[in-house]
Amino acid sequence: MSVVESQNREPTRPVPQAVAAAEGSFEPDGVEIDGLAEALAVENEQLRDALQTRELIGRATGVLMGQRRCDADEALALLIRLSQDTNTKLRDVADAFLDEFRADLPTQRQPTTTETAGGTHHPPGALEPGS
Repeated sequence: MSVVESQNREPTRPVPQAVAAAEGSFEPDGVEIDGLAEALAVENEQLRDALQTRELIGRATGVLMGQRRCDADEALALLIRLSQDTNTKLRDVADAFLDEFRADLPTQRQPTTTETAGGTHHPPGALEPGS
């Protein structure tokens, strides 16, 4: 379409629903705006839950990959099989697996006061370096 043709066209008129929505009186398909807002809030919460679930399963998959030295598909397949065999939601299997993994981690040793002050703590009777 040439510039001249586009200038000769009638301007587009706003759709009646768009005008009504701008004026605040439009109810799409008979749904109240408040109901729509509530539905969107519920959907938003469901999407957040789904994202958290996906992240949780991803962490469990990553731990399995490290433990079993396998790829992501194999690790996920292990989680899925355990989920199906135990009739447990995949999210719950991943959560329980990560809880067990965390419980098996050695506790971190807290540095002694001497170590945090910049020195090195030596037990009584131990030789100092350089002696």
